Order: sequence, then C-alpha cells, then structure tokens
Amino acid sequence: DPHIVTTPEGALVACARKGAGTGGGSLVVYRRAIGAASWGSPITVDTNGLEPFNPCLCVVGSRLFLFAAIEAPVGTDSYVWTFTSDDDGLTWQTAAAPATVDRTTVQAVPVADIQRLRAAYANGQIILFVHTRNGTTNTTYQWASDDLGASFVLVTTIAGEGYCDVVAVGGQFIAVFGRFSGAAYTTRIRRFGSAFQGAASAIIVSAVDSGNALGSVYLANVAAT
Repeated sequence: DPHIVTTPEGALVACARKGAGTGGGSLVVYRRAIGAASWGSPITVDTNGLEPFNPCLCVVGSRLFLFAAIEAPVGTDSYVWTFTSDDDGLTWQTAAAPATVDRTTVQAVPVADIQRLRAAYANGQIILFVHTRNGTTNTTYQWASDDLGASFVLVTTIAGEGYCDVVAVGGQFIAVFGRFSGAAYTTRIRRFGSAFQGAASAIIVSAVDSGNALGSVYLANVAAT
C-alpha cells in the first residue's frame, strides 16, 4: 500500500515496502525533485533489520513524517515506528530508538496485523489512523499529537471500520473509512474538528452502502463542507 505526498519545496516523495510476502522486506522512499524528468534512486530507511509494512507519509511544516508498521522480533504484536526527514525526504532518522521497540512513539497494537496507516496535519496537530485486522475483526485506532510528533495519545478505537484515508482541509480533518458488517459494506466519511475529537462525536458527512466487497478507499482534492 504505497503512499505519496508533495513536499513544501514541491518535490514528490513516495514510500513503500520493497519485497513481496514476509522476510527480507525493506522500507524505501522515492523522491522526484520539482522539474525533474524522473524519480531518483530508492532511499532505504533503516528499520534495524525488522519487517516494515504499509507505510505512510505526513507533511508537518518543513518536516516529513514517515510512519510504518513494524513486526516485533518476538511474539505477534505489531508496532508503529516514526521516522522524520528535515531535508525534503533525502535522509531519514528514527524518532524512536529501534532498540526500544516496546516503547515506540505510538504504542503496540495487540495481537493484530496492521493493514493501513494514514496521517494528516493541521493547526499544530497530527491525526494518525491505524487500521488493524485480527482474523475477520477490523478495528481502527485513532492517535493524536499536539507536540509535532514528539508524543502520541490514543484517542479512541473505531470498531468494524478500516482501510481509512485522511486529509486536512481548512483546519479540519476529513477521513473516510470502509465499514464492515457481515455481508454489508459502507463507505463512511467523517469530519473531525480536532485530532483529539473522537469518532463518536465527529460529524458523519456521508455514509454510502455498497453491495460489493469493499477494498481500499482514498481521499483526494476534498473541498471543505
């Protein structure tokens, strides 16, 4: 599930897991400078030899954040690690030391595989959604930071929803989720006035039923409503 953003300098920066299946995968970033005719060579981000999955990017002022699901070396927990770049995506640093995998900035998601990460920034706040699946159970964890990513707190969990995407529009966050209920599927769009506003009180902008199996959902060019 690759992800791409435009940096403040106008470059395109994309992230992805390189390698199929499990074992031997790496976290890579691709960068295309403004006006360049092609993409630069892949930049490998150090994950201390652990398996990365489903990364996403977030632009926070002049800093780029890279979030990635990292499988723990033992047990079945998955973790979210944060990486940062202060040179428009050319080099990356871990925001939490790899040696303290159980004390990363965003805490462990218990016994579940992380399916998607998505984040956005507005008004000094970062909102981060972590979609997990445990068997057939889908859950999205909503995290928030008001100190430019130095720490995150868990705001709420959203049962039965996942494959989310989020954008910042007019100082608010517009997020879309796939909702799963038996054989019924719904695309649900919510408006969050703050990264710390829980999903239960967020305004539901739209809820569209679908008769088909729902895959990934995306937001692009969303206008404020």
